[in-house]
Amino acid sequence: MSFSSALFVGLLIIGAYFGTQYVQYSFKTSKMRGAIAPNADTELPPWYRPFAPLCAAFDGLGKLFAALFGARSQTIEKYLKVLALTNRMSVSNIWTLSVVLMVIYGGLFSMVGFFLDSAAGKEEGILWLFGLVPGCLAGLNAPVSRLKKAVEARKRQMSRELPFVFDLLNAAVGSGQSFGAAVKSYLELGLPGPLAEEFALMDKEQQMSSREVALRNMAARVELNDFTYFAEAVINSDKTGATLGETIRVQAEEMRKARFNMAERLAAKAPTKILFPMILFIMPSVFIIIGTAVLIRILDAIRGIN
Repeated sequence: MSFSSALFVGLLIIGAYFGTQYVQYSFKTSKMRGAIAPNADTELPPWYRPFAPLCAAFDGLGKLFAALFGARSQTIEKYLKVLALTNRMSVSNIWTLSVVLMVIYGGLFSMVGFFLDSAAGKEEGILWLFGLVPGCLAGLNAPVSRLKKAVEARKRQMSRELPFVFDLLNAAVGSGQSFGAAVKSYLELGLPGPLAEEFALMDKEQQMSSREVALRNMAARVELNDFTYFAEAVINSDKTGATLGETIRVQAEEMRKARFNMAERLAAKAPTKILFPMILFIMPSVFIIIGTAVLIRILDAIRGIN
């Protein structure tokens, strides 16, 4: 048996083992899921949901990797906190998924290398190695990359929602409500979005501890400078007795100015970013069209002379 055949059989055995464990764990937890949380899986990210039973079944493997790579585990934990997924996913689950995808990607990429070697007539080629290493690295990094992209998208959405939310809070505070009552009024509107989720969690925390602690925890989760300034302004207004409505109004205006300035900077960068695609794709097409017409006329002129 050649090395490529042995590796292929080994991948099949590993896949069958993982598949068996996946089916067993799914069957074991299906009855409990219906009684405890019928829709719990729908709260998980779509890219993680198919692998959730498998990650839970091999959670010990993820804990081992989490202990070996502490710095990266802290980054994963930070992403989960920002996404408010700590109650549904753990760092070890992400590590388990990384290992599973490393095996899958590495196997697929190496098989492509084997097929290319076979097509070239090389029985002992090394293209499988050039596919195995990038595949393993891509699979190992895929879950963390998805978390990072989700964090960035969540921050962009919250940044867009903040001025509108500040206006609602300003209107509620201006009508005579306290900050806590204004937050409850905003939550009663039932508006969807990550910012509403964070304010709901902050409202629960301030009932159990204090407003200062709840706002600082929310600022740590949100990780937006604009909200950090807002939280500090609200805390200082509580301590000094300053007018809260004016503070919120000023923060909303500053955020709108900052967003307008950012839009102007992005618009100023647009001509530079479009230059490279224009040179690479549009200009060659124009040259081909013009050059073809000129070449045809030159060839006709040469035939006329001959």
